[in-house]
Order: sequence, then C-alpha cells, then structure tokens
Amino acid sequence: AKVERHLYAIAVRCDDPEIKSWSDLIKIEKAGPGTLSMGSNKPGSLHHRQHILINNDQGIKMRFVPYKGTGGVVKDIAGGHLRVILNLLENNDAKNFNMNIGRQAIGLVNPLTVSRSATDALKKGWLRKSDTICMNSEHLLATAKHKVLELSEAGYKPPKFREDLSLPGMTLRTMASVGLKAMKAQGKISDHDELVASKTAFVLSGGDKGGLMSKVDEQYVLDIEREAFMSLAGEEKTQQRIAHFLKTGKPLRN
Repeated sequence: AKVERHLYAIAVRCDDPEIKSWSDLIKIEKAGPGTLSMGSNKPGSLHHRQHILINNDQGIKMRFVPYKGTGGVVKDIAGGHLRVILNLLENNDAKNFNMNIGRQAIGLVNPLTVSRSATDALKKGWLRKSDTICMNSEHLLATAKHKVLELSEAGYKPPKFREDLSLPGMTLRTMASVGLKAMKAQGKISDHDELVASKTAFVLSGGDKGGLMSKVDEQYVLDIEREAFMSLAGEEKTQQRIAHFLKTGKPLRN
C-alpha cells in the first residue's frame, strides 16, 4: 500500500534562453550527457534519490551537485558558518574558539580555499571527525542507510542547542580584512570575492556580539548567517555564480 506521496519539482532560471520546459531540459541533457547539473540536498537524501530516479527513468546522466541542505545555494554564497564553527570546535576537542581555531577559520575565509579530498575537508572543518567517509559513490545510499540504523539503535538524540559560544569578534575580522586586502592588491581575488569573504568573516567571528569576553548562542549565528545570505543573494554577481555553477559544475570567478 502507498504510504505517502512526494511532489518534486526542478527549478531553472526564468531567463534561461534554452530551457523553457521539461522536454527542453531532457533534450539538452541527452544531446550532451553530463552537460547539466542539478543542485539539491546532500547525498543519500530524498532529493538525491529523486535525482537518481530521474536519470534512470529518462536515460540521462545529469550531474548531482550536493549541498548541505535544501537551501543549497547557501553553501556557495555564504552558508554553513555555524556548522563550520561547531565542526572546528569538535575536531579540535575545544569548547570555545582559540587562536589555533581562529587561524583555521581565517583559512576558510580565503576565497581561493578549496577541499582537495575528504581528509582535507576534515582538516578545514567542513567535515567532522565523527563523519563517515565513503570512498565509492555507488555505495552512498547503502552507507547512509547503515549509518541511520546504527544511530537509531544507539539511541540517537539531537545535539544540545549551544548558548555559550565564545567567538573572536573584531580580532578575527581584522585579521581577515588585512589578508583579503593583500590578496586583492595582488590581483588574486575580485571585489566580489572580497565582499563574500568579508561577510563570511563577520559570521564566523560572531558578528556584533562576538568577542572573547562575551557569549553567543547558535540562533544568533544562524540569524546573521541568514542576513548575509539574503544580502548576497540579491547581488547580480552572486546570481551569475550560482547559475554558472549549476550549469557547468565549475565555479565562476567574477
């Protein structure tokens, strides 16, 4: 018996000159397998399974661009800050930020920073040391299922909401600003790179409430992250980056 039904939709830019219908999308992808990319929730999620079903049903090879949530563009704009903060704390067995973690955070603000492997992503704070690394993409769903069952059997409980985050505030933002200005003067980053990185530094530092003598709660970090996201989402160059990444699977430096 059918237990539930999900409605699933694929969105494209309204000004896309080539894709105006579902048949247009399938036609373009069949003409050049792997030409199109679809961004959605993380591997093993409902959205990922839908992506696989679409590819199998239509006989296409549209690429999957995984994000950390349904608001996936956040990752490419300014998102994931709270998760990075908590990951860095966990990976360093620390309760609060220190200068060592601060230096790692500064590295993440660098617009040229990328992950070269799962191990590298772990060092940068994009993964936790408790995360499972799957070496074969064909095993992702089975690995994810096993992990969920394992957590359930162990009596999984959501992590406690933290209200005692001690973040560096202006100290971190000043360090980031100096580095960004130097990179811009050397022609390594663009004006928009500097803007995105500055907003990232603002969130990672705890915003206006950040400071080694003050405490910040998770909700405040999420609030300023959302504000940074909405601000950057309205930027034309941000929209160009998102459209280019979803279409080519490669970042746009504008």
